[in-house]
Amino acid sequence: MLQSIISRLNEYLPILGEFYTKAKGWDWKVIGICFFTSFTFWLFNALSDDHNYDLNIPLRFAYNTEKVVVLQSPPENVTVNVSGNGWNLFKSSIGADVPTEIISFESLNTAVSSKFVTTRTLLPKISSKLKELQVNYILQDSLFFDFDTLSKKEVFVNLDKSRIPLGKGFKITNEIVVIPNKIILEGASSVLMKTDDTVFIGIDEGEIDEDFNDEISLDYLSTDLMRPLTESVGVSFKVSEFDQRSINVGLELINFPKDSSIKVEPSSAVLNYYIEKDEQYMPRDSLKFILDYNKMDKQNNTIKPKLIIPPYFVDYYFAPEKFKINVE
Repeated sequence: MLQSIISRLNEYLPILGEFYTKAKGWDWKVIGICFFTSFTFWLFNALSDDHNYDLNIPLRFAYNTEKVVVLQSPPENVTVNVSGNGWNLFKSSIGADVPTEIISFESLNTAVSSKFVTTRTLLPKISSKLKELQVNYILQDSLFFDFDTLSKKEVFVNLDKSRIPLGKGFKITNEIVVIPNKIILEGASSVLMKTDDTVFIGIDEGEIDEDFNDEISLDYLSTDLMRPLTESVGVSFKVSEFDQRSINVGLELINFPKDSSIKVEPSSAVLNYYIEKDEQYMPRDSLKFILDYNKMDKQNNTIKPKLIIPPYFVDYYFAPEKFKINVE
């Protein structure tokens, strides 16, 4: 294949060389003048005739930017088919003598409730401005947009506990404080209406293994249609390291028939709990598993225990969940 291509090129090389030799002797200045003269003659002749052309007319929608939020941007121009002299069309096509068409509204409510403008209402005004051209028709039937009123809404701010990156074994030991706990959101009325009365924030940093007291930015709440008027809130809480432990606990029986033989299976409960790592003392009298005979499920003779536990136990669970009772 390559050999065939090379052979074909070798055949044309003498012809190309002969053309180049002749072209070197041509008067390129005269050729250029002739070409420019011919092109100019053609251009002037073409511009003297009448033509049709699709002309873009700039648009500007007039509304109160301090009270209106744009949900869907209106078009920036509208295309109009026009007829006229080539010179006039040429000037219009390069942007000269093309006035911007301003679309205004009677009131704020009209701007918000209107979702489109029919272009036939624009035709008389555009025709009066393009006096040197004949306006035939507008290519678009309608111009679509969507505006909303600007409003404000007060919401509560809470910290999402699932978005607190606590270190392994660490837990929050007091109530989380957020200051301020209320902020103002500003934005489109339709968006604010759908926004919950409480917004949740999170902490985006490494694992927390000490008391926390810092500012949390509210930038993430900002969108094209809504923004908080408060830049950040202060968040503080205390944390401690916890250990998981377990203990066997005896059962306390109440309201059982007197002088009856009572058998409980199993005879004790296992409590699993978290407690602060440095806490060693656990008063037994503050921990109780109570089985109340009045709470027994008569269908299967089981009782779910009532727990009384120390306030410093965290995330506890026990087994079994129910105890089998046999009373004779």
